[in-house]
Amino acid sequence: MRPVYKSKYTPWLLAVILLVTFLVYLPSLQNGFTNWDDLEQVVDNKDIKTLGITGTKSIFSSFYVGMYQPVTTQLYAIVYNAFGEDAKAFHTFSLLLHLLNIILVFSLVRLFAREDTIALITAALFALNPMQTESVAWVSAMSNLLYTSFYLAGLITYLKYVRRAALKYLVFTFLLFVLSLLSKPTAVTFPIVILFIDLYLRRKVNLGLIIEKVPFLLLSILIGIVIIYAREEAGHIIDITERFGWGERILMVFYAIAFYVTHLIAPTWLSAFHPYPLDGLPVDYYIAPLVTIMLVFLLFRLKGQEKRFVKAGFLFFLITIAIVLELIPVGVQVVKERYIYLPSIGLYFAFSALMLFLFVGKFKRLPLLITVLLVSTFSAITVSRAAIWKDSLSLWNDVLEQYPEASAPLINRGNTWQENGDMTKAIADYSMALVSEPAAADAYTNRALAYYKLGNIEMALKDFDRAIELGLKDAATFSERGLLRASAGMFSGANEDFLMASEIEPLNVDYLTNLGLMYAKLEEYEPAREALSRAIELDGSSAKAYYWRGMVQMQIKKYNAACDDMKIAISLGWPVEQVPAFCR
Repeated sequence: MRPVYKSKYTPWLLAVILLVTFLVYLPSLQNGFTNWDDLEQVVDNKDIKTLGITGTKSIFSSFYVGMYQPVTTQLYAIVYNAFGEDAKAFHTFSLLLHLLNIILVFSLVRLFAREDTIALITAALFALNPMQTESVAWVSAMSNLLYTSFYLAGLITYLKYVRRAALKYLVFTFLLFVLSLLSKPTAVTFPIVILFIDLYLRRKVNLGLIIEKVPFLLLSILIGIVIIYAREEAGHIIDITERFGWGERILMVFYAIAFYVTHLIAPTWLSAFHPYPLDGLPVDYYIAPLVTIMLVFLLFRLKGQEKRFVKAGFLFFLITIAIVLELIPVGVQVVKERYIYLPSIGLYFAFSALMLFLFVGKFKRLPLLITVLLVSTFSAITVSRAAIWKDSLSLWNDVLEQYPEASAPLINRGNTWQENGDMTKAIADYSMALVSEPAAADAYTNRALAYYKLGNIEMALKDFDRAIELGLKDAATFSERGLLRASAGMFSGANEDFLMASEIEPLNVDYLTNLGLMYAKLEEYEPAREALSRAIELDGSSAKAYYWRGMVQMQIKKYNAACDDMKIAISLGWPVEQVPAFCR
């Protein structure tokens, strides 16, 4: 089939797509960080503050927000050290990655289909669909962009390997796959995709073909095990069996497939957060299997080259989306718009090919008109969707307009109010979240902090107690209750909380320091000194730990040791006026 456009126009058309995409997303560069993972991954992440062997070692041996994505975190570190805590810099890098991915999508489809028009239409729809906004405008979704860059580059080198039989391209493919996998574990689907490419291109299935896939499969399995552990450690793998049986969960899988397919062409009712239904499954979930089965039936009704292209695109979509279809729930959302970023390429490839095969003769200009109409509509919606990522309040207000009873967005908006100093509104949101989900322990702990800031110690303690009763027994919760008890003069209870926190996280300097301080308040000076000494062993720059160990040494009449600690505390920045005169 001949291209609609001559090849000499192709670079210019691709340049137009890139320019329009840049202009559409340009306002999003003024967006800030949000309180949805951005704090943990960037703002409060100590590991990205300095570049070097120590920081890199920590990055490659740590989980962040329940994910193992060291290459992405290393990119955060590079951006942070180059530009500081400037949200615009992070958003700029996200946009640049998206523009790179548009070029890679075009290159991959052109290489695969040997057809410029299909490649251009696929790239244009991929570039500007509003469902991609979450990946581009959210700093914490940079992993989505980065892993896709390596993933697409790896597929391009693999196609070159298959067609040119040059081993160097297989080596490049493996290296790009490793980088993709370490950018985001969702890349575990890569070995299945390249096997699909083998079958599509009718490569002879033999021992050599199987052996070349073994390293890819082994690495996928290894990272898969790591990410399951990371998710479990972060509490992201949730049990919904009490609310939904296996039959209903299968309906959710079909619903997710139907949602992604329909919203790529008709992007309505978009949201950064799509929670599980509160009261049973709506009728949409029962219709979804019929829609999916009908799509598959229509695929098999196609004939010739059109069938091969459309089937190839749809199978790419299914393979790459399968890993995130929530049959085993991770988090509290039934669908996540960012998950469609890579899989959308398959559906847009199928859609583009189908249009060019169906509309021939006097209708041959229809694909161009449809594409222009879709891109124009998509662009307007994308500008609007990108704006909701301006800040946390804008984000959660948008979500709650569509899901006003969803507990997680209510908690997150409550956190935003609390960050902004409005405790009354924060408490109102937490309370509303508890109406929807009475066992939401996070709502209790956050409401407890808001009550504490308002001076309502009694209500704050009740909420902390209730959160712990519900099973929220992490170190931070015990520490926060300990601080609350200490401020109320309940030193014995505070001591128990800090002891529990330090047992859960024995390397946390703050917990050990506070434990030592509580022992001192209870006049148990030897265990106080032990806890503070341990804190100093872990962090020799803790002025607080040195000061309080000095105070403890003074109580047990070790004045020389006490003054030594006090002097070190002063050298580390502790206020001189708080140190006894004879130790200055």
